[in-house]
Amino acid sequence: MDLKKHESKLNSIGYFVSSDQVVTSRGDVVGVTDPYGSFICDIKEIVDIVSQVEVKEEIKYKRARDEEGHFIADDPETLDINEAWVKV
Repeated sequence: MDLKKHESKLNSIGYFVSSDQVVTSRGDVVGVTDPYGSFICDIKEIVDIVSQVEVKEEIKYKRARDEEGHFIADDPETLDINEAWVKV
């Protein structure tokens, strides 16, 4: 688990991120990531911050059409662009 992406929120409530641990200002370990990637902590406010999932905006696509309404095929010459689909 990457605790660095939660570092600013944890700092705002008085905790610090140290590699795979969350520590107090005195250096006491209050949360740790186990070898399997799970986060272990007994403090609810820390667990709530770390367990938040970022929601990414879903991009919707539809088939591209020409002026007559026919589907446009993908051009195999342009590997980085798919002409068959356009963003909605």
